[in-house]
Amino acid sequence: MEENRVIAGRYEIITEWDRGGMSIVYLARDRKLNKNWAVKEILKEQAVNGKEVSNDLLAEAKLMKNLTHQSLPRIIDIVDQDDTFYIVMDFVEGDNLKSILLREGAQSQERVIRWGIELAAALDYLHKQTPPIIYRDMKPSNVMLQPDGALKVIDFGIARFYKEGGGDDTTHLGTYGYAAPEQFERSDGPSRTDARTDVYDLGTTLYSLVTGITPETDPYFKPVPIRTINPSLSAGLEKIIIKCTQPDPKDRYQSMEELQKALLNYEKLDDEYVSSQRKRLLKAFLPFAVGIVLVLSSAGLFTANAVINANTYESLLLSTGDQEKDTDNLKKAISIRPDSPEAYEKLCEELSTDQDGLTEKDAQVIKEAYSSITKVKPGSDEYLEINYALGEDFLVYFTGNSDDSVRNRLINAETFFNAIVQTGKTEYEGYAMSQAYVSLSEFYKSYILGGDSEFSKEAGEKEYAQFLKNCNRVVSAAGQSDNAQLKLTACAIVIDMIDVKSSDLAMHVDKKTVEGILDQAGTVLENETGLSKEKTNEHLKRVTDVKKALAESYKNAAKKEEKTE
Repeated sequence: MEENRVIAGRYEIITEWDRGGMSIVYLARDRKLNKNWAVKEILKEQAVNGKEVSNDLLAEAKLMKNLTHQSLPRIIDIVDQDDTFYIVMDFVEGDNLKSILLREGAQSQERVIRWGIELAAALDYLHKQTPPIIYRDMKPSNVMLQPDGALKVIDFGIARFYKEGGGDDTTHLGTYGYAAPEQFERSDGPSRTDARTDVYDLGTTLYSLVTGITPETDPYFKPVPIRTINPSLSAGLEKIIIKCTQPDPKDRYQSMEELQKALLNYEKLDDEYVSSQRKRLLKAFLPFAVGIVLVLSSAGLFTANAVINANTYESLLLSTGDQEKDTDNLKKAISIRPDSPEAYEKLCEELSTDQDGLTEKDAQVIKEAYSSITKVKPGSDEYLEINYALGEDFLVYFTGNSDDSVRNRLINAETFFNAIVQTGKTEYEGYAMSQAYVSLSEFYKSYILGGDSEFSKEAGEKEYAQFLKNCNRVVSAAGQSDNAQLKLTACAIVIDMIDVKSSDLAMHVDKKTVEGILDQAGTVLENETGLSKEKTNEHLKRVTDVKKALAESYKNAAKKEEKTE
């Protein structure tokens, strides 16, 4: 496409950014939101394995539009024009891992394991969709390292939905060296891909990153044990990669969740680590009396180790005045006691103390530490408290790098509130509020973020009634909170969303109901003494302005109805 061309009257093409076998990607400017997006152009007649791109591509893209995960780019819009599909998605800045690998060589073991945990979580999210989405093209060049250190998985060109009981689906789809054997034609009958296919592909990706070997030019490539290449690497990581890359899917990890847990505990799989830990414990207790050593043998050693860990945990919570050191200490404290809400809250507090609040980089640090939540029993009091505290912290302090709107805070906080909702623990005192925040976030993504595209959802009377019910719940709870900043954020979310949807609200719900919620938000803000007078007046003026806009919307709706009659 030529520069300055406008798609769907909204997306102005700035320049070509990338091109592959199936598509061309452009950098485009959204005239409505004044924001940059990536626009992927796909010709409908483009051949894929001898088959034309059909309506299945559009159906899959529309379903993927509803996905929300920090490691996946959002699909914002889908435009169907003449002989072409245009898929509008997040523009991902940064460098792909293959470029980093070619430039820097093998990456550190710690970095690769951290990346592996993050990628496994993203693929696990895809696999848990209904129906499951199998990515099928995990490799370094399809992973972007963003400036803030977070990863984004890109290029869903050959992703597919898993169909139970289906036939062969995998004729030469994937990248040699990284793709599982079942992704290519087999002489012994049909072959199908499932979640274990992505386990293999991620295993070869980790192999490449930690050894520096890029195997995509070799169709017969098979990974060798990583310690034959670099003897200093972990035996535990070696075992994990070997298990991931077994030719038979039955011999691999059976899910991304299994693989993620293995990576989190790779040291426990390392025979050398286990041996060194035993020697360290014995050496630490040699000064004690022989009688005490005998008493502590077997179970007693574990008791002593627990005491040491407890003392270490408490000391790691103490501030040193050095933010970088305190951050590292708190991350270690979380790894020791992943079920203690205190360390998570202190980490958020430490990272949000400067004027920038919680940036994308800070958020990534918190999310890496949060991966330890897998060791905490879902639904336990500790699990619920950790997620609720993190949800509130992201609501109040998250600033992002380019979008610090209250709606963006809500979307980023949703991960933690949704974890609470998924437990089904309705008796938990924060459950109703968590559900309300999740519902508002889903409403925003479904009915606001999509804009005016042909494929965006339209809310009706039922959806708006539920929306206002959640707005009322959020504002009411904000009024009872002791946290002034949380009150401000909660009310601002509701005021902002009502403002954006005022025209549609005027078509579906009673004016007094909406005005009542705005008045209630104004009262909450007016009665909060913890906010500066300037800040309070700023938001009270916002309430007044939105009420005026709302009145105008209802007036226009009435005129439209009169004309119709």
